[in-house]
Amino acid sequence: MFDPPHLPAPSSPSTAWPVLLPHAGRVVHFDSTTGGLDSLTPATLPRFTTPVLTCYAPPLYAALGQKSDALPVCADILELYAFVCPAIPCPPTVLGLAHVLGHMPSNAQDDWGIEDAAMLLPVLTATLLDRAGQSPDAPIMRALLPLMQDWAWSDKLRGVLGDAAPDNPIVTQLLNRLQTWKVAPPRPETPQISISAEEAATQLDLLRDTLHGSRQEVRADQKRYAQAVATIFDPAVQSGAPNVVLAEAGTGVGKTLGYLAPSMAWSSQSGGQVWISTYTRALQRQITQDLQRLQPQVSPDPNTSFFAVRKGRENYLCLLNFEDATRRIATSRAPRDSVLAGLVARWISLTTDGDMTGTDFPAWLSGLFGYGAVQSFADKRGECIYAGCPHFSRCFGERAIRKADTAQIVVSNHALTLLQAGGATLSSTPLPPHMILDEGHQLFPASDSLFTLALSGQSGQDLRRWLLGPEDGSRSARSRLRGLKRRIEDICATDPESEKALHAIIQHARILPSHGWSNRLQTGEPLGPFETFLGCVQDAIMTQIDPKMTHYGHEVLAYPVPAPVADSLPALHAALTHLQSALAWLAQRCQDRLDDDTDGDMDTQMRDRLASTAHSIRIRIKNGVGGWIAMAQSLRDNTQDARQLMWYAIQRDENAMQDIGAYCGWIDPTLPMAALLAPQAQGIAITSATLRDKAVDSDPALAWHGAKSQTGVMHMAADPSLVTLPSPFDYAAQTRVFVLNDVAYDDINALARAYESLFLAAGGGALGLFTAISRLREVHKRIQAPLHGAGVNLYAQHIDPMDTGTLVDIFRHDTHACLLGTDALRDGVDVPGDALRLLVFDKIPWPRPTLLHQARRAHFGGRAYDDRLTRYRLKQAYGRLIRRAGDHGVFVLCDGPLPSKLQDAFPPGVSIERVGLAEAVAAIKPFLQGPETPVLPE
Repeated sequence: MFDPPHLPAPSSPSTAWPVLLPHAGRVVHFDSTTGGLDSLTPATLPRFTTPVLTCYAPPLYAALGQKSDALPVCADILELYAFVCPAIPCPPTVLGLAHVLGHMPSNAQDDWGIEDAAMLLPVLTATLLDRAGQSPDAPIMRALLPLMQDWAWSDKLRGVLGDAAPDNPIVTQLLNRLQTWKVAPPRPETPQISISAEEAATQLDLLRDTLHGSRQEVRADQKRYAQAVATIFDPAVQSGAPNVVLAEAGTGVGKTLGYLAPSMAWSSQSGGQVWISTYTRALQRQITQDLQRLQPQVSPDPNTSFFAVRKGRENYLCLLNFEDATRRIATSRAPRDSVLAGLVARWISLTTDGDMTGTDFPAWLSGLFGYGAVQSFADKRGECIYAGCPHFSRCFGERAIRKADTAQIVVSNHALTLLQAGGATLSSTPLPPHMILDEGHQLFPASDSLFTLALSGQSGQDLRRWLLGPEDGSRSARSRLRGLKRRIEDICATDPESEKALHAIIQHARILPSHGWSNRLQTGEPLGPFETFLGCVQDAIMTQIDPKMTHYGHEVLAYPVPAPVADSLPALHAALTHLQSALAWLAQRCQDRLDDDTDGDMDTQMRDRLASTAHSIRIRIKNGVGGWIAMAQSLRDNTQDARQLMWYAIQRDENAMQDIGAYCGWIDPTLPMAALLAPQAQGIAITSATLRDKAVDSDPALAWHGAKSQTGVMHMAADPSLVTLPSPFDYAAQTRVFVLNDVAYDDINALARAYESLFLAAGGGALGLFTAISRLREVHKRIQAPLHGAGVNLYAQHIDPMDTGTLVDIFRHDTHACLLGTDALRDGVDVPGDALRLLVFDKIPWPRPTLLHQARRAHFGGRAYDDRLTRYRLKQAYGRLIRRAGDHGVFVLCDGPLPSKLQDAFPPGVSIERVGLAEAVAAIKPFLQGPETPVLPE
């Protein structure tokens, strides 16, 4: 243990509240008045009469169980931190707070325990109170306190801030202070400029010096990589056939700087724009952080930026939602809602972008206040009223679009990049002709998600809610949600034709599934043609499955169309056609009003609202009603596009029906993806650490075949440039791979024993991956107590009340913790060092044998397709282990019969040892317990 008295002492006295921190199934209690430390259980927990100080309350409540009511008030230091230091990222741990606040003793990394954390918490609290009193934002904090009803920290903060008048309109003041965005002039046409290999290398050296210092070793492979990417800026030979570079660069090559260098060199010379697209938020955040560090050198003017981040509007805080929420809070007297509103107000005052999934938003607020409560401040249902909003000129989402219109580098995601290419966003700037598609191995699932149509109960209800707003009987009827009529009735009031169209939409929208549709299907009482169709689909599925299996999700092929389904289609087709006609009528009327304004008499706000209304409606026709009509027509005609597959499905979660309907997916979803990108692009670089199939390394053409088909390259370019740069890491020395030959993944007790033994052997720092959520939950149930008994914290996706990003942050900062997860933790998670030294996979991650996968299997090569996908998944999982040159790690697969055809998933030279559990446990300890590797705490 380190000695807290040696820490810098804040000027304010620390709180005298008792401290409670959960750790591995127990609760450490620190009495800050006496300095006493003890360990409590729910049975020995006293009834406290004062507020209790903690850090991230949900695990504490979980540890105390039913005895959590013994805590009169829980004062969470993270809430205080979010109030005093908004928009400054911090992991939700005492260790994370200590780092950010400058109270991290030099010896803490080597000798840090939960008792140290408990003793440090009052010191950190006093530091934050000191900062509040000395902050230039003290007047804002003081004015916000009356809004935050019955907050545990209010009295402490008033002691350093003073009192404020309760009627101070601070929220309105904060919103009015926000920077307004400006409309940028159209981008000039970009000249065709090539970037030479020398220019790319020179720019790379500059970037490396800026980020890492001149003494940083130059990586030859990184330079070759940058020079290869530079070729996408050469003039394309012909329109519709862009220059394509398919580049596999192993972990450690330095892809980010490798493609930023030629992109920035080209952009600075040409004035053009480059889009960088990722699949995961984690990588998007990493690229953004690198660009933020480069910003002062590239663009010293703080009012301009050479880069921008583009995300969907639903990621940004909606100022109108926030304002409405604070008005409701004033009358509802809901303390926790008022506290959350105050914390969000503080964040609004200092955030750089308003992005609730970005780098400066405290994602752990969702764990403290509930995901739904936090996300209610965003526009998750696409109900933006655009120029009709009083905060439109300050809107964070609009600001991001305008910023991206002028930036040299735009960091986006695959879904938004494709939407931009298809004109499905409101940005007036088209997708630029040059783009970098990172995490290229995920282009296939990203396209699959975007281009799959669902004629289902949930999608129908979502559209009904967008059109009609909350209705009587629905849980959202008490919310701020607005239907189309409420959003645009003022712009229709002066135009009888628009009013008629709006009335027709409202009338025809009532054919869509309404609240309670799934219950009506179960009782055989559907309402209207849409629900009748869903009932027939449900019957068609049930007649083809075992009655004992009805509590599971199911899917069946749509063809040949069963007679009851066929009989329901004419009425559904007619109803949807009427709805589409009404929607198209209003969209066209909005466009006609714009076109008729030849003299420019219409004010800008009205023009913007008419344009946004027409656009929003057309998008819902294209991606919703129009697609549904095409599906219904195909079913009526009993015909199907050979490039697509249609099926019926019931989706369930823990026996509860989530959705039911007909679905249509592309067998090769990169075909429509390429059809969007290729005509607009002159150069595309598709890159990842996982592209080639190493099982056929002996034949380079075959090794790249899977990458070409899974990225859509074969639909874009006949002769792409192929680049392979291996990782610089010595995987044979830095890792060991064990395949357990005496553990069956379907024996849940044996599987749980294996995870427990392996996690304890590593002393924590372990990531457990599962191919099924049900197995994850069962293993978690069995190993939590023994791990806690050994002093190892266990966290889990789908169990702990935290978002994935928060779980990973906690795991990254607790080198003795273990984390269980599924696909989201297999890709895009960067946990370097000792925090991740063991990865355990429950079974071989074969693809799920869905109907769509079976069709793809037949199309892409049969069993070889399954093998290739499985090798990719194993390679991605293994890639989590070694993120830096000094990392060491062990990969364990609890599925004995690993076919030899899958062994090429691992790097050359890495031996795959088939051993029993006891042998693996015995080998893990000496391999990992080096001089810099922490051992299990006593």
